[in-house]
Amino acid sequence: MRELARAWFATLNELWLEIALLFDVEDRERAVLSAIDTVIGLIFILIPLDLSEKNMRAVLLTGSMDSAEWSAACDPSPPVNGGKKSEETRERILTAAAELIVEGGLEALTFRNVSERAGLTAAAPTYYFSTISSLFNAGQARLFDMTRHRYRGDAGIGDNASLDAEHLIDLLTTVFLREATEFRDLSLACYPVYVQAQRDETLRPGLWALNSENIERWANLLSTVAPDATPFDRWMLYAAFVGKLIRVLTTAPHTRALARIRSEFAYEVDTLIDKSRWSQEPGSPC
Repeated sequence: MRELARAWFATLNELWLEIALLFDVEDRERAVLSAIDTVIGLIFILIPLDLSEKNMRAVLLTGSMDSAEWSAACDPSPPVNGGKKSEETRERILTAAAELIVEGGLEALTFRNVSERAGLTAAAPTYYFSTISSLFNAGQARLFDMTRHRYRGDAGIGDNASLDAEHLIDLLTTVFLREATEFRDLSLACYPVYVQAQRDETLRPGLWALNSENIERWANLLSTVAPDATPFDRWMLYAAFVGKLIRVLTTAPHTRALARIRSEFAYEVDTLIDKSRWSQEPGSPC
């Protein structure tokens, strides 16, 4: 599958380079890579939310949407009423389920495996989740929460008053490389949940919450470096980050290719600041 992914990205890159050549795009290779990454990131981030065209435009251009047109679905497996002990047991089950999904995917998620991982009786998980499907969905939602908590302790937290462009590029590169290496397994487990959210609306509230917190972090990071950055700019940078990570996770590039990641983020940040990014062309509807 990895060779297939590499061939797909290589072909996509060739096609976009031809298009960029026709339009006489400057810094063609980096602009094309940025465009591909951004589009892929947007596909994973926004399509699973199943937004109307009106809300899609509102989210990208203003950062908000008409909540009346998009109501969050309820958690399919609410906590069982039984006091603090029941809630703690449910938390142990969800944590165990999320860990199993990260380690072995859907195939590893069985009631028996969950009960063993959580240190519970074999029947305990079925008391809280009637089917393995409901447990799988709840476990996927927990992956979103795990990702949100991890990000809270990383980029976007703290004093950004002294942050300049070079330090922002360094920060993005460091966070990215940690996601691609140290947190690789969790990243690989989380992004398929984005796809699943397209099929299961109960996962969308968690995805929207994750997106909203990430966009807020991007706003904080750009507050000093690019104080005039628009909601659209933030979404584009966020999408580029996600798209780059998906590309790296699926193609497993060599060290030399990973060494170019900083240059890629330098392009994203520098062109955003001086408004020369491919998506900020004069006259663009965005």
